[in-house]
Amino acid sequence: MATKYTQREIWAIREIAQKHGSICYVNDYNLEKEYFDLTNIDRKSGAIYMAYWRMQQGKYDHYLR
Repeated sequence: MATKYTQREIWAIREIAQKHGSICYVNDYNLEKEYFDLTNIDRKSGAIYMAYWRMQQGKYDHYLR
């Protein structure tokens, strides 16, 4: 089970958010599958959402430069 997020994962989350406008806890698309297709890492939608939320708070800015 993955715990820390890699730069690749953060970029994937940003790509998904840009594609769909944002990421919310309940999505009408298959967030987990789309994330796995981009990263080859299995994460639950809640974890992906929380990483997106932290990204919005600037916690992953060092990955996005």
